[in-house]
Amino acid sequence: MFYRFVGLRRKAIDLDGLYSGACFLMGGSPCLNEVKDELDKAPVVKVAMNNTGTIVRPTIWIGADKAENYSPSILADPTITKFAVISRRDCEVDGKPWRSLPNTFFVSTKQMKPKEFFVPSRDFAWDKNVFTMALQLAYRLGFREVYTVGCAFKITKDAQYCYDTKLNENQVQYTQNTYNSALRQLRGLLPVAEKHDFRVFSSTPDSALNDLVDYVPLERAIAKVASAIPPHDTTSCKHPAD
Repeated sequence: MFYRFVGLRRKAIDLDGLYSGACFLMGGSPCLNEVKDELDKAPVVKVAMNNTGTIVRPTIWIGADKAENYSPSILADPTITKFAVISRRDCEVDGKPWRSLPNTFFVSTKQMKPKEFFVPSRDFAWDKNVFTMALQLAYRLGFREVYTVGCAFKITKDAQYCYDTKLNENQVQYTQNTYNSALRQLRGLLPVAEKHDFRVFSSTPDSALNDLVDYVPLERAIAKVASAIPPHDTTSCKHPAD
């Protein structure tokens, strides 16, 4: 279940199955900058995790931490459909409660259990990394294919994120441990995902994820997904007078 707030009043909204087909899940690895222009032009659904939304304007955004961890330019953008954890709803964004910002939905969370990951539930699985939570969001919204872009699952002191950061060595190691945890979680989810006709692909060269899922070059992935959209044709449209 998804929640919207009108003032202090919480309203439950069913968004399950809102979409279909495929989406592109964007992570924060520096290599995302190499394909920024290609993604910006692509007629596909782009899902951004965390501050990746400052590099490529997404269709959908997801973050699980406090509002202070994210650029307000993402959270206040009414053109982006945003998903956050409901316990963060009263975090302030430029003096306003997060729950009051436009086009923002909240979800409740529970401990992740692979066997229950794809079973409809009020709560979303959360185990200290937004990657698996983003996969569950994609499934719940109706996507059955996810192409990961900028998801290398690697970080060093000299190559941190696609956006500006100044992490120290402890922070870099913490982030790498989080990446390693996400990979372990995905390894346990993949057999369950197959039973639910949910596929994860990597479109990130040299990603640690490529040892677990099939690699599809980004250009080919975009071409495949975009081919479902017919070209513009206004001359054959009917006129109301006909």
